Amino acid sequence: MESIDKETIARLVNEVKRNLGSSVIALGNCECKRENLPFYSRFSLYTVFDMGVTPITVYRLLDNGIDTILLDGTISAWQRANEVEHPKIDLGNMFDYCRTVLANQVELNGRILLFSSFDDIEFDILPTKELLEMVENCIIPPVLRKSSNTITLFCTVAQSNKIFSSEIAVSSNGDIKIVKMSEVLNEVPIASFEFGASA
Repeated sequence: MESIDKETIARLVNEVKRNLGSSVIALGNCECKRENLPFYSRFSLYTVFDMGVTPITVYRLLDNGIDTILLDGTISAWQRANEVEHPKIDLGNMFDYCRTVLANQVELNGRILLFSSFDDIEFDILPTKELLEMVENCIIPPVLRKSSNTITLFCTVAQSNKIFSSEIAVSSNGDIKIVKMSEVLNEVPIASFEFGASA
């Protein structure tokens, strides 16, 4: 795991405490992972692991050295980030933008996971050989279409234990709209991350 400086970890932990309460997390028990995001020049995505509880609790945050935003599962966290730094979305990084935002946002039926290939999928339990073959056959490579102020993505997504073919539109300001989701498979044991939950 990359070494993150103590000042950054303290800033991240303080943001979790500010949002969720001071007794939720302790600085001395935390490890942290950073991920660069191709659509932001200043924000990075941080995953904080609270090793002081069993099972381990995971929090995700955006941080640019000044602004720290807890990804609480709502779109408002991303909207705040986009107000601080306008995302640079193009055909080359639009899939990554959608995948990152939607994977860190919880809808009524769970978070939406985007797949570019079968290798992107993690399972809670190993499915039967027949189900693995059906999942592999339903994954379509992402296709992008650009119009004046919108990029539209056609791809395979999962939500809860279902797989869908989908159409997702992203405006130039970073707003994401799920235009269509058509169910392809259900009862697929796909692993899912929960906010402030066990890893």
